[in-house]
Amino acid sequence: MNASFELPYGGVFMFSDNFPGMFFSIGEQISTALIFDNEEETRHVFNQLSDDGNILMELQETFWSSLYGNVVDGYGNQWQISTELKNK
Repeated sequence: MNASFELPYGGVFMFSDNFPGMFFSIGEQISTALIFDNEEETRHVFNQLSDDGNILMELQETFWSSLYGNVVDGYGNQWQISTELKNK
């Protein structure tokens, strides 16, 4: 299952569960993503979540996002943080 919610300032909060029978660790049983429409907000949220956490992938450009990173917050929850890629 999955769901998404539009955030007040144009971002999107998305999450989905694991496939049945897949191994998971606490904090990884769902995939959580925050998608923003600007890189400034993406950097701000990524830095906030990584303060007491662990960076799995530094913020960087990918083919699906102008800025994407992966971080585990101080509570052990994994987050995908990205900037929506605009059509050129």
